[in-house]
Amino acid sequence: MKYTYLLASLLFMASGGTESTTMETTAEQETTPQVVEENTITDKLLGTWEFEDTSLNITQVITYQEDGTYQMKMGSMDINGTWKLTDDVLITKSRPDSDGQKKTIIKLTQDSLCTFWEPKGGNARNMNYLRSK
Repeated sequence: MKYTYLLASLLFMASGGTESTTMETTAEQETTPQVVEENTITDKLLGTWEFEDTSLNITQVITYQEDGTYQMKMGSMDINGTWKLTDDVLITKSRPDSDGQKKTIIKLTQDSLCTFWEPKGGNARNMNYLRSK
């Protein structure tokens, strides 16, 4: 009989301990924020994009690489340089001593990039790029 009480007591404590641990784990999970990794703007920007300028009848193809460099083909021109992203402003430089071209990113998804470009001495405009497949 003594063993029956001992066995019942052990089973009761074991089940109570498990329940307590489960509740503690659940409470701990509820208070710990879940970290969901999302692609950053930089991650989404990397790759090759195409912009078709219908007014000039020319296509611009630009590739942003992870090392901060870019290659652009526009008509017969091949341009290489560096790029930097500060907040939502994308700055591309074809020469280290230049101020660079500044485009404000308005919208960026996996497949489209919409920028607002204000060239020096030119007309500001939206440029809508599509990811090149």
